[in-house]
Amino acid sequence: MILEKYFTRLYPLIFYIFKVHILALFLFFIIRVGLLITNLQNIENVNREYIVDAFSLGFFIDNIVVSFISVIPILVSGIICFFIDTSRKIIQYIYNTFFILSYIFLFGVSVADIPYFNYFYKHIDTSVSEWLKFDTEGYNMIIKEVGYYKYYIFYIIIILLFAFLTILFSKAWVKYKTVTEKNNTIKTIKYTSLFLVFALLCFMGVRKKHGLMQPVQEWTTYLSPSSFANALSTNTIYNYILSLTIPEFKDKEIEFAPSLDKALAILKADFKTNEYNQSVSPISRFIKTEGNPLRANVVIVLMESMSSYYLTETPHLTPFLNQLKNQSYYFDSFYSVATHTNQGIFSTLYGFPSYFDKVIMEDRAASGQGSSPRCEGLPVVLKDKGYDLSFFISHNKSYNNMDMFLYKNGYSIDQIHSIENYPESEIITSWGVPDDYLFEYATSIFNKEKGQLFFGTIMTISNHPEYYVPEEFMHISKKDTERAVYFADYSIKQFIENAKKTDWFKNTIFVFVGDHGRLEGSQPFEMPLSLNHVPMLIYSYLFEDKAQTISEMGTQADIFPTIMGLLNIEYENNSLGIDLLKEKRPYAVFSNDDKLGCINKQFLYCYNTISRQEFLYDYKNLNSNNILEEYPILFDSLRNYASASVKVANYLLNNDLSRRKTPPQSSIKNE
Repeated sequence: MILEKYFTRLYPLIFYIFKVHILALFLFFIIRVGLLITNLQNIENVNREYIVDAFSLGFFIDNIVVSFISVIPILVSGIICFFIDTSRKIIQYIYNTFFILSYIFLFGVSVADIPYFNYFYKHIDTSVSEWLKFDTEGYNMIIKEVGYYKYYIFYIIIILLFAFLTILFSKAWVKYKTVTEKNNTIKTIKYTSLFLVFALLCFMGVRKKHGLMQPVQEWTTYLSPSSFANALSTNTIYNYILSLTIPEFKDKEIEFAPSLDKALAILKADFKTNEYNQSVSPISRFIKTEGNPLRANVVIVLMESMSSYYLTETPHLTPFLNQLKNQSYYFDSFYSVATHTNQGIFSTLYGFPSYFDKVIMEDRAASGQGSSPRCEGLPVVLKDKGYDLSFFISHNKSYNNMDMFLYKNGYSIDQIHSIENYPESEIITSWGVPDDYLFEYATSIFNKEKGQLFFGTIMTISNHPEYYVPEEFMHISKKDTERAVYFADYSIKQFIENAKKTDWFKNTIFVFVGDHGRLEGSQPFEMPLSLNHVPMLIYSYLFEDKAQTISEMGTQADIFPTIMGLLNIEYENNSLGIDLLKEKRPYAVFSNDDKLGCINKQFLYCYNTISRQEFLYDYKNLNSNNILEEYPILFDSLRNYASASVKVANYLLNNDLSRRKTPPQSSIKNE
């Protein structure tokens, strides 16, 4: 009699939890459909079987997350049914509150993952915490960007539907009467069937199983030949939790990296010297020049999210950059070392890659020292040569610890111009001032130099959500992203036209380079090339007649020595960059958070540090098949070069060998 009373109380409660469990799985399925619909361009050439398999595996991945939510009230129910009448409304209220609050968070993260994935081609992981922990810009952008409003509506619909049905299910549980089922045999079958089915479902979830008894491993969601199908199969919450278990020290993830001596030998083959200052570092070499140095100013413009895709595939959005490239040294095989702005700034200015450190300016994760790197690069070297420095950003200078990092590496605080320097009337978005004003302000600072050599860096922002585009550009496209690209290009045009009216224009070298790219077009490969393939133009009146397209492989780390070469200044190069006008490298190496890429003019090598999978693609011919077994020698060469680059970069940064212990000696002064 006691057991019958117990199970009579337990059955409707478990049935309620079971229905909420199935509802949650259904809504995760709907969210997955939402991700698919916003990425239809990525399945054009994908076998439909892979998409079906992704949804099938996705059910089991979702079940892992849902089961961990369900198991808590299941255990509680198993206990309280011995002691209290579970039809009491307070119990109903507690259970409903638990489920609704839990899924408000879980569905919120999952829906937010759709625009996040569409921007980065990756699911939300621990890197988003690094991004959002600095000030308020990231939060304000999420709230104010109009393009995200459709996802808010989608989320609200999901939550309202879940809350309504959950409450409806609980009313059925409270109203349950044992008299509705007088046949004990039928009752026993119902109880037993429900408990067995739900127990199996939760067992598979808690024990991380798919296909009934197959274990879900780190690499399970990477088994498809299609990178998008792999991404479609996973669950955002599961992916975030998994990323917590992945070590921050990504250099340790590359277990096949060569020894340090071999890695150094691989990279030194690119350097045009055999003489090294070992007292500084294994790669420090003195660069000798012939003739007099070129006494010219240098201005670097880091263009926010400017992918080469915009110059080659949508030239109508970048008319000025396409015009300017014909008057410049234009590097068409150039790559950002990573996919975050702070990494692009770091590598461009200081000649070091920052492959897996998502916030390289805050600290060097693998060093264990909790301190940001100390480097030389253009700011330190040019400052020593008598240049005035200036750095311009649209927003708060403390974002990503930028101010403290730059202060530690060549700049004084008053040389970092940020939102506090601009009039309030010009601050339009969460990210501060738009590009047109930023260029106008920087020009006014350069005008004050009055013959003094200067090195300026401008980090643009208008091609970043939340987007601001003046009314006169709204006709360009129906898409905010395309209007933003056009406005960014227009602002650069205005900057150059205004610079031509100044005394310093004819004696200035301008560098235009993407801080990173953006996800555009279809994505047949493990790593989307549009995220790292960026334009790099070096433009100057001083050598306008020497304009040419250069197709040698290069990365942002090469800008430092290339500019020093154009200036014809002797200096000690203690970076991993090379002078792209005098030296050549066989490959370009770059990363996308947890993925490492290495590329030449035809083939792309990718290594996923989570699944530990490796890929080789013939990207030039748009072949999305993994052909690593067909080209074993090439595969080894790309693999070794990529892992050697990570090995050496980490060694130098971890051991504080990226900067000399004594300051360099000046060799050129202003007269």
